[in-house]
Amino acid sequence: MSTNIIGGLAPVGLGNSMNEHEWRDKAACKGMDAEEFFPARGTYSTQTLAMRACASCEVKEPCLEFALKFNEPGVWGGTSSRQRRQIGKDRRAERIKNGKNKRLIESKRT
Repeated sequence: MSTNIIGGLAPVGLGNSMNEHEWRDKAACKGMDAEEFFPARGTYSTQTLAMRACASCEVKEPCLEFALKFNEPGVWGGTSSRQRRQIGKDRRAERIKNGKNKRLIESKRT
């Protein structure tokens, strides 16, 4: 498989099981040109095509979670890198608010 084709981009062995990455076989982007999903920095018009592919994808959620977990560049789960950074910040703030991230809470106190 070419590295310029979407489908097998997730690094091997990063999940707890094969099931964690089975969603890739059902991705709407499978077989599409990877350049649409990994545009040059600051190129947003290309991302629009990628976002359209993601809009109706049945595995958008696991794709997004994968990108958040491994800090992936490009378009994943219908979001840009910038959007995922904001999602990560929002989630961390929510964990702190709910007292679920003690390390971050302790660092804020000192």
